[in-house]
Amino acid sequence: MEKNGNSRKSPGKNLQETVSAAQYIAIKDSVNAEKQKLQNAFIAATSEVEKLAIIKKAEILFTDALLNNIINAWYGTPWDFYGTTEVPNDGYIACGYFVTTVLRDASVKLDRIHLAEIASETMIRTVIDKKYINRYRNKHYTDFIKAVKTAGDALYMIGLDYHTGFVLCKNGQVYFIHSTIPGVMKEVGEQSYMLCQSNYRVTGRLTNNPEFMKKWLLGEEFKN
Repeated sequence: MEKNGNSRKSPGKNLQETVSAAQYIAIKDSVNAEKQKLQNAFIAATSEVEKLAIIKKAEILFTDALLNNIINAWYGTPWDFYGTTEVPNDGYIACGYFVTTVLRDASVKLDRIHLAEIASETMIRTVIDKKYINRYRNKHYTDFIKAVKTAGDALYMIGLDYHTGFVLCKNGQVYFIHSTIPGVMKEVGEQSYMLCQSNYRVTGRLTNNPEFMKKWLLGEEFKN
Protein backbone atom coordinates (compact mmCIF):
# COMPACT_ATOMS: atom_id res chain seq x y z
CA MET A 1 0.00 0.00 0.00
CA GLU A 2 3.03 2.30 0.03
CA LYS A 3 3.11 2.23 -3.77
CA ASN A 4 2.39 5.86 -4.61
CA GLY A 5 2.41 7.52 -1.23
CA ASN A 6 5.39 9.81 -1.61
CA SER A 7 6.63 9.15 -5.12
CA ARG A 8 4.86 11.96 -6.97
CA LYS A 9 4.55 15.68 -6.49
CA SER A 10 1.15 17.27 -6.12
CA PRO A 11 -0.19 18.61 -9.45
CA GLY A 12 -0.58 22.30 -8.79
CA LYS A 13 -1.38 24.35 -5.70
CA ASN A 14 -4.64 24.68 -3.82
CA LEU A 15 -6.14 28.10 -3.17
CA GLN A 16 -4.90 28.35 0.42
CA GLU A 17 -1.30 29.01 1.32
CA THR A 18 0.62 25.74 1.28
CA VAL A 19 2.10 24.68 4.62
CA SER A 20 5.72 23.57 4.35
CA ALA A 21 7.00 20.36 5.92
CA ALA A 22 8.87 22.40 8.53
CA GLN A 23 5.76 24.44 9.34
CA TYR A 24 3.73 21.26 9.69
CA ILE A 25 6.24 19.80 12.13
CA ALA A 26 6.02 23.03 14.14
CA ILE A 27 2.22 22.72 14.22
CA LYS A 28 2.44 19.17 15.55
CA ASP A 29 5.06 20.13 18.13
CA SER A 30 2.87 22.99 19.34
CA VAL A 31 -0.12 20.67 19.78
CA ASN A 32 1.99 18.23 21.77
CA ALA A 33 3.38 21.00 23.97
CA GLU A 34 -0.06 22.37 24.82
CA LYS A 35 -1.37 18.87 25.43
CA GLN A 36 1.53 18.16 27.80
CA LYS A 37 0.65 21.22 29.90
CA LEU A 38 -2.92 20.01 30.29
CA GLN A 39 -1.76 16.48 30.99
CA ASN A 40 0.47 17.74 33.82
CA ALA A 41 -2.43 19.76 35.23
CA PHE A 42 -4.73 16.74 35.04
CA ILE A 43 -2.26 14.51 36.87
CA ALA A 44 -1.81 17.17 39.56
CA ALA A 45 -5.57 17.76 39.99
CA THR A 46 -6.95 16.66 43.35
CA SER A 47 -10.69 16.63 42.64
CA GLU A 48 -13.03 15.23 40.01
CA VAL A 49 -14.36 18.73 39.38
CA GLU A 50 -10.85 19.90 38.47
CA LYS A 51 -10.26 16.88 36.25
CA LEU A 52 -13.54 17.33 34.39
CA ALA A 53 -12.72 21.00 33.78
CA ILE A 54 -9.31 20.02 32.38
CA ILE A 55 -10.88 17.40 30.11
CA LYS A 56 -13.17 20.14 28.75
CA LYS A 57 -10.11 22.29 28.04
CA ALA A 58 -8.47 19.30 26.38
CA GLU A 59 -11.48 18.90 24.10
CA ILE A 60 -11.23 22.53 23.03
CA LEU A 61 -7.51 22.11 22.35
CA PHE A 62 -7.97 18.86 20.43
CA THR A 63 -10.83 20.15 18.29
CA ASP A 64 -9.08 23.40 17.43
CA ALA A 65 -5.79 21.64 16.70
CA LEU A 66 -7.34 18.96 14.50
CA LEU A 67 -9.72 21.15 12.51
CA ASN A 68 -7.98 24.52 12.32
CA ASN A 69 -4.33 23.48 12.24
CA ILE A 70 -3.78 19.85 11.24
CA ILE A 71 -6.64 19.24 8.79
CA ASN A 72 -6.48 22.81 7.51
CA ALA A 73 -2.94 22.12 6.30
CA TRP A 74 -4.15 19.14 4.25
CA TYR A 75 -6.84 20.85 2.18
CA GLY A 76 -6.02 20.47 -1.50
CA THR A 77 -3.66 17.51 -1.05
CA PRO A 78 -4.48 15.22 -4.00
CA TRP A 79 -6.26 11.90 -3.52
CA ASP A 80 -4.91 8.60 -4.77
CA PHE A 81 -6.16 5.10 -3.91
CA TYR A 82 -2.66 4.10 -2.80
CA GLY A 83 -1.70 7.51 -1.39
CA THR A 84 0.15 7.34 1.91
CA THR A 85 2.02 10.63 2.17
CA GLU A 86 2.67 11.99 5.64
CA VAL A 87 3.29 15.56 4.47
CA PRO A 88 0.41 17.80 3.31
CA ASN A 89 0.53 18.82 -0.37
CA ASP A 90 3.59 16.66 -1.01
CA GLY A 91 2.41 13.42 -2.55
CA TYR A 92 -1.00 11.79 -2.50
CA ILE A 93 -3.35 10.63 0.26
CA ALA A 94 -6.06 7.95 0.31
CA CYS A 95 -9.21 8.43 2.36
CA GLY A 96 -8.28 6.04 5.16
CA TYR A 97 -4.73 7.32 5.39
CA PHE A 98 -6.04 10.87 5.59
CA VAL A 99 -8.15 10.01 8.65
CA THR A 100 -5.44 8.08 10.50
CA THR A 101 -2.66 10.50 9.59
CA VAL A 102 -4.39 13.63 10.83
CA LEU A 103 -5.51 11.89 14.02
CA ARG A 104 -1.97 10.70 14.67
CA ASP A 105 -0.61 14.16 13.95
CA ALA A 106 -3.12 15.59 16.44
CA SER A 107 -1.37 13.38 19.00
CA VAL A 108 -3.78 10.42 18.97
CA LYS A 109 -1.70 7.29 19.60
CA LEU A 110 -2.82 4.78 16.98
CA ASP A 111 -1.47 2.45 14.30
CA ARG A 112 -1.69 4.74 11.29
CA ILE A 113 -1.02 2.10 8.62
CA HIS A 114 -3.08 -0.79 10.01
CA LEU A 115 -6.17 1.30 10.72
CA ALA A 116 -6.01 3.02 7.33
CA GLU A 117 -6.17 -0.31 5.51
CA ILE A 118 -9.01 -2.05 7.36
CA ALA A 119 -12.78 -1.60 7.16
CA SER A 120 -13.77 1.88 8.29
CA GLU A 121 -16.17 0.59 10.95
CA THR A 122 -13.38 -1.50 12.50
CA MET A 123 -11.13 1.56 12.44
CA ILE A 124 -13.80 3.59 14.22
CA ARG A 125 -14.39 0.87 16.83
CA THR A 126 -10.68 0.89 17.62
CA VAL A 127 -10.78 4.57 18.54
CA ILE A 128 -14.33 5.12 19.81
CA ASP A 129 -16.23 3.25 22.53
CA LYS A 130 -19.38 1.53 21.26
CA LYS A 131 -21.74 3.80 23.19
CA TYR A 132 -20.55 6.73 21.05
CA ILE A 133 -21.05 4.83 17.77
CA ASN A 134 -24.20 5.01 15.64
CA ARG A 135 -25.09 3.04 12.52
CA TYR A 136 -27.47 4.18 9.79
CA ARG A 137 -28.50 1.54 7.23
CA ASN A 138 -30.53 2.32 4.10
CA LYS A 139 -31.39 5.73 5.50
CA HIS A 140 -32.01 8.60 3.10
CA TYR A 141 -29.27 11.17 3.34
CA THR A 142 -31.70 13.89 4.43
CA ASP A 143 -32.73 11.74 7.41
CA PHE A 144 -29.09 11.11 8.27
CA ILE A 145 -28.25 14.81 8.11
CA LYS A 146 -31.26 15.58 10.28
CA ALA A 147 -30.16 12.99 12.86
CA VAL A 148 -26.67 14.51 13.04
CA LYS A 149 -28.10 18.02 13.44
CA THR A 150 -30.51 16.84 16.14
CA ALA A 151 -27.61 15.35 18.11
CA GLY A 152 -26.00 18.81 18.24
CA ASP A 153 -22.58 20.23 17.46
CA ALA A 154 -19.89 17.53 17.41
CA LEU A 155 -17.05 16.03 15.39
CA TYR A 156 -17.29 12.44 14.19
CA MET A 157 -15.28 9.83 12.37
CA ILE A 158 -17.49 8.31 9.68
CA GLY A 159 -17.42 5.17 7.59
CA LEU A 160 -19.42 4.78 4.38
CA ASP A 161 -19.93 1.91 1.93
CA TYR A 162 -16.44 2.33 0.45
CA HIS A 163 -15.15 5.55 1.97
CA THR A 164 -14.24 7.30 5.22
CA GLY A 165 -13.66 10.77 6.61
CA PHE A 166 -14.97 13.14 9.26
CA VAL A 167 -18.41 14.66 9.80
CA LEU A 168 -18.56 18.01 11.54
CA CYS A 169 -21.78 19.50 12.88
CA LYS A 170 -21.21 23.15 13.71
CA ASN A 171 -23.86 25.79 14.39
CA GLY A 172 -26.51 23.50 12.96
CA GLN A 173 -24.68 22.90 9.66
CA VAL A 174 -23.24 19.50 8.70
CA TYR A 175 -19.95 19.21 6.80
CA PHE A 176 -18.06 16.24 5.34
CA ILE A 177 -14.24 16.42 5.49
CA HIS A 178 -12.46 13.76 3.46
CA SER A 179 -9.89 12.84 0.83
CA THR A 180 -11.47 12.18 -2.54
CA ILE A 181 -11.02 13.19 -6.18
CA PRO A 182 -9.48 15.71 -6.70
CA GLY A 183 -8.15 16.06 -3.13
CA VAL A 184 -8.79 16.73 0.54
CA MET A 185 -11.86 18.93 0.90
CA LYS A 186 -14.62 20.14 3.20
CA GLU A 187 -18.11 19.94 1.71
CA VAL A 188 -21.57 20.89 2.90
CA GLY A 189 -23.07 17.53 3.88
CA GLU A 190 -26.17 17.76 1.70
CA GLN A 191 -23.97 18.57 -1.31
CA SER A 192 -21.47 15.73 -0.90
CA TYR A 193 -22.03 12.92 -3.41
CA MET A 194 -20.02 10.39 -1.40
CA LEU A 195 -21.90 11.11 1.82
CA CYS A 196 -25.35 11.24 0.24
CA GLN A 197 -25.18 8.18 -2.02
CA SER A 198 -23.87 5.73 0.60
CA ASN A 199 -26.32 3.07 1.80
CA TYR A 200 -24.41 2.57 5.03
CA ARG A 201 -23.06 5.16 7.43
CA VAL A 202 -21.39 4.55 10.78
CA THR A 203 -20.32 7.45 12.98
CA GLY A 204 -18.05 7.54 16.01
CA ARG A 205 -18.19 10.69 18.10
CA LEU A 206 -14.82 12.24 18.91
CA THR A 207 -16.03 15.31 20.80
CA ASN A 208 -18.55 15.31 23.65
CA ASN A 209 -16.82 12.02 24.44
CA PRO A 210 -14.96 12.26 27.77
CA GLU A 211 -13.60 8.71 27.52
CA PHE A 212 -11.83 9.40 24.23
CA MET A 213 -10.65 12.78 25.45
CA LYS A 214 -9.17 11.37 28.66
CA LYS A 215 -7.26 8.69 26.71
CA TRP A 216 -6.00 11.34 24.28
CA LEU A 217 -4.96 13.66 27.10
CA LEU A 218 -3.06 10.95 28.97
CA GLY A 219 -1.38 9.68 25.81
CA GLU A 220 -2.92 6.21 26.00
CA GLU A 221 -2.66 3.96 22.96
CA PHE A 222 -5.73 3.03 20.94
CA LYS A 223 -4.83 -0.61 20.39
CA ASN A 224 -5.85 -2.61 17.32
